[in-house]
Amino acid sequence: APLFNGAGVKVKVVEALACGTPVIGSEISFEGIDTQFSKFMFQCKSPLDYIEKIHNISIPLETRQSFKNNFVSKNNAVNILNYVNAKQI
Repeated sequence: APLFNGAGVKVKVVEALACGTPVIGSEISFEGIDTQFSKFMFQCKSPLDYIEKIHNISIPLETRQSFKNNFVSKNNAVNILNYVNAKQI
């Protein structure tokens, strides 16, 4: 997700994380996503950073499945609605 402009949460990044897929991107790519998920968000600042990350990321399938389950459980519609409703009080 080498994004260089835009605002808000990037749906493609959220969808990738919800599938247990690590994301390589710029600082903008990860705006609005809780840092508790940062172990699957690899921020790059230069083309060489992207190349290095692409060649060196190796996350076992079991770890990816565990991350997926955690991410989805913390970001499901019920949790999001509860968060929004709590902020309105």
